[in-house]
Amino acid sequence: LLKLDDRDQVLAVRQAEVELAEAKRTLTRYLSLNETDANIPPSTIDTAQSNLDLAQIRLSQAQVELSRREMKAPFSGRLGITDVEIGDRVDSSTMITTLDDRSTLLVDFTVPESFTGKVVTGLKVQARQWESPDDNRTGTVVAVDSRVDSTTRAFRARVAIDNTADNLRPGMAFEIDAAIKKGDFLSVPELSVQWGADGPYVWSANNDRASRSPVEMVRRANGRMLIRGDIAEGERVILEGIQSVRPGMKIKDVNAATETAKSPYPDNADRT
Repeated sequence: LLKLDDRDQVLAVRQAEVELAEAKRTLTRYLSLNETDANIPPSTIDTAQSNLDLAQIRLSQAQVELSRREMKAPFSGRLGITDVEIGDRVDSSTMITTLDDRSTLLVDFTVPESFTGKVVTGLKVQARQWESPDDNRTGTVVAVDSRVDSTTRAFRARVAIDNTADNLRPGMAFEIDAAIKKGDFLSVPELSVQWGADGPYVWSANNDRASRSPVEMVRRANGRMLIRGDIAEGERVILEGIQSVRPGMKIKDVNAATETAKSPYPDNADRT
């Protein structure tokens, strides 16, 4: 990718190679003389061996410094536009260029903490570009963060999207859809859900008598409210005249004033 002026480093490597060769010759000469009863002191031989070891270290250091004078790509990819020209002065903070492996795009997105344990690695999702909402692509969750952000109450997940055709680019914005089954819920008209001192509740008609059932609100969906509570599917709920209803009161069955609790989807699952 880039090569810096390395003349000083090349000379340093050559000098270290010469010093290493000299240290090897000296040690070899001492050992050869000892074989002819020259009686070279052991301390002299030890010093020669130390000089050889130090020369090897200096050569390695010089080679490392030389290798730092050029920048090589750590992986195969495509280069971006660079503003660096031959002769420019650069340092470790200089932006040289960008390198992208576009064969697979990694897209990060945040997930509400209520989906912890449901958005997991291996989950298939649909990814759409903001500018091309009809262009759906299948991706796979490849990583899920280990903690929930205490401020946003959400965690981060990462999706891998195949880009073999090379028509997507890093930095693009995507909308991620995941089909997750959270459980079976009933849906009732929003107007039927009231709020009291002890929380939300629904008035239902049980044998033409009013019955108050505490519920837990899950979410809104198409003008209806998904709820969880002690109310059966198909049970009639009261929409009109709620303020005057009391427990056990006889209810007049008027089609416009009652509806039944029902499943919001054919498979009784809340999808998001």
